[in-house]
Amino acid sequence: MSHSLSLFPFIFWKRLWRRVGIEFLKFRATCKSCHLAAPLMRMRDEAALMKLRSYSFASPLLMVVDENRGGIMNLTDPVFGDKYIMNTSHDQEEIIICCSRYGWLLLFYTNSRYLVFFNPFTRNVHKLPSTSLWLENLCFSAPPTSPDCMVVGFTTQDDGQDDDVRHMYILHFVSTTTQEPLWRIVDLDYGPDAPYAFRFPTFHGPHLYALCNEGRLVVFKEISQVQVRSSWEEVVAEAPKSQFQWMTWARRNTQYYLVKRDQHLLLVILGIYGEYLEVFQLDDSTKEWEKIDSLGRHAIYISDTTCCCIEARIPKLQNKIYFPNLHTENGKIVFYSLDKSDYYAFDGDKIEATACKTMFLGTKYHLNPYAWIEPSWC
Repeated sequence: MSHSLSLFPFIFWKRLWRRVGIEFLKFRATCKSCHLAAPLMRMRDEAALMKLRSYSFASPLLMVVDENRGGIMNLTDPVFGDKYIMNTSHDQEEIIICCSRYGWLLLFYTNSRYLVFFNPFTRNVHKLPSTSLWLENLCFSAPPTSPDCMVVGFTTQDDGQDDDVRHMYILHFVSTTTQEPLWRIVDLDYGPDAPYAFRFPTFHGPHLYALCNEGRLVVFKEISQVQVRSSWEEVVAEAPKSQFQWMTWARRNTQYYLVKRDQHLLLVILGIYGEYLEVFQLDDSTKEWEKIDSLGRHAIYISDTTCCCIEARIPKLQNKIYFPNLHTENGKIVFYSLDKSDYYAFDGDKIEATACKTMFLGTKYHLNPYAWIEPSWC
């Protein structure tokens, strides 16, 4: 079948894409023969982008900023490895992806030093008020089009007077108002026990959870009611002891990722080379981490700034943890299967996958800003 399909000229596929759009993508996803025979049409203009509105991707896409070409972002489908080029019409100024949720990116322009909400699929932009200090580890609770959107960021920079002073910036963002919102600055007084960072801040109900030193979980309760000065909030749970952390080198190189699955907080513990991986769920009653061996129908997507956990839309995507690493041989996105306790990469439409014999060693890693994103049209 693939041989006969490949006989069709390129102009045939180009005309088919222009006429049926999304059905062309569905045709490519039918089987490996169709996928190989039909060439990928990259989306460079508004008309091509609009064709995606009625198409539902099976998974979040990995979006990577192309710093060599200003305003260009590359998107990769983790299942087939398809790559889409998107022109964001942004300036060539260097940007940092601070957070990705609900189909929106929270971007920081390093030269102009301002934050914006940006939806790459609708190209809608909402600029945030400026801050006096460089914010790190930002997150937001809802899309910026929602009246309940809260933005939180932390800074480890001090005012030159007290090295132990840290700040938390809180913003209630309402896109429909004409009045510019104001940041609420909260002094976090830790004394000598100041954490060096708050990573993966996560809204969970009215509270904000984050990871600090060595995977310790802390909470800022009733984040919308936090006053101008706040003392060190309570430690919810210490990081669980991994079965691999008896080794000194493992303790030093362990990475921790916080993510929310429905109404539960999950902690992913990962060796720096992927040599070990464990998943824990927080018991709300005992405030202890309990190891779990399955995500059920869900899948986790890991990045350096934002992790997400969603219910997989097709069975072969579930119970897996996806990384921004690319397989050395086929260039596909690497994932960890909790069913098989090993690393793999999809090989076209096959349910079985190509094993990664060296874990993360030798895989390709994105140096440019990147994030996982679910397409959203609102």
